[in-house]
This record gives sequence, structure tokens and C-alpha cells, in this order.
Amino acid sequence: MLRDAETQYVRLLDANPADSNCLHFLGLLLAETGRPDAAAQLLRMAIAIEGPRAYLCLNLGVVLERQGDTESALACYRQALSEDEDDRELWEKRAAIHTALGRHGDSAFCWHRAVELTKPGDRREAALRAHWADALVLRG
Repeated sequence: MLRDAETQYVRLLDANPADSNCLHFLGLLLAETGRPDAAAQLLRMAIAIEGPRAYLCLNLGVVLERQGDTESALACYRQALSEDEDDRELWEKRAAIHTALGRHGDSAFCWHRAVELTKPGDRREAALRAHWADALVLRG
């Protein structure tokens, strides 16, 4: 099934190499099938065509983070936030990386922002508040 999808995306790109949606979707498929380098390249190509759309930067950031390139992932998430500063997922991703890197001040700021963007009754609210509290304690 995935192999068929990949074949179709490649055919579409052969016909139109500047199809940013196709580049994006093929990049996601390659990321999910264990080819992160090729995935990152395709996502970068889509960004070059479309500009730094939040969803493209988010997905590139995820691929880079999985590869262990946390600084580049942070840059992607930061770029995505410049287009959509109210995306809680992006704030959570930035907070988690800052936490892992021991940057507790930055982590606390990002967790706080994620909490602020949480809608009342959201099941993640308690966990986000706990992360925020942890970051505040670690920040000192």
C-alpha cells in the first residue's frame, strides 16, 4: 500500500517537480518508512516553493528531531510559530526539546505558553501544567 503511494507520488513529481503538496506528502511517507534524509530534503524543497508554512516547518522539525538534530528542529518550530503563534503543539515540541537540553528557563516559557493555549476541559491540561511546574522548579 505505501509502496503504491510512493510510486504515485514519484510519477506526479516526474510530471510536475514543483508540486509542493506532492513533495510534502512524499516527504512524510519517506519519514514514516525510515528514510529521514530523503524526507528532510523533500520537505525543504516544498518549503523553498511554498515558503515557510507552519505545517511544512512543523513536519521538517519532526523529521530533524527524530534524527537528533534538535537545534535545527527548534529553528523549524520557531519558524512555524512565526506564522502560527497559537499552535499549542509547536510550543509543546519546543518545550520538550528545551527540557531535554537543560534549558529550563526556555522550557518554562514554552510550557507556560502551551498551558495558556489549552482550552478548558482539555485532557492534556494537567500534564502540561505539571511540565510547566517541573520546568519552574528546575529553573530555580
